[in-house]
Amino acid sequence: LCCIFRIAYPERHKAHFYALVDEIQERTPLIVDESGSDVVRLRVASYDPHPYFNPDAPPYLYYKPNKYSAPRRVKKARNAEMDVVTKQRAYSLIKIIQKKQIDITVGRAVWKSIGQALASEFGPEEGLRLFHLVSKWHPDYDHTECDEMFDWCIKNHDDVDIATFFYHCQRYNITFK
Repeated sequence: LCCIFRIAYPERHKAHFYALVDEIQERTPLIVDESGSDVVRLRVASYDPHPYFNPDAPPYLYYKPNKYSAPRRVKKARNAEMDVVTKQRAYSLIKIIQKKQIDITVGRAVWKSIGQALASEFGPEEGLRLFHLVSKWHPDYDHTECDEMFDWCIKNHDDVDIATFFYHCQRYNITFK
């Protein structure tokens, strides 16, 4: 299913997109492909002999900031004791995800940010193992694709820390408290 919306403020394309994602997910069981948030991404058209098109559609007015990324915070220095506690918290959340078989990776951008957070905190080997444990509950989980995504995350995790993983867990009421 492809939906094209006319938006009120083109300079706020992503903010409109995130508002639409919320509205679509509140009203339908559909999962939105987040690649639609990229204005330069090419969309391949599928054939439909009678598509519905409304050239007089009113513009969509609602917008909101990106809710899929954890709020940006200034990274604080941590000591060894804080590192141990942080890692223990991450492990306890992953155990809950495993036990309850919860998919917190809905949407490619969310999945990617979780991989970056685990790469940042745990490095290439342990981070990859944990990324698979978190990712495997997604209905389209593919081991090879997960490896490839994590390879990208290892190379691109400088601006993401473990707080992003905690944030996405919290969205699903998975907490260590």
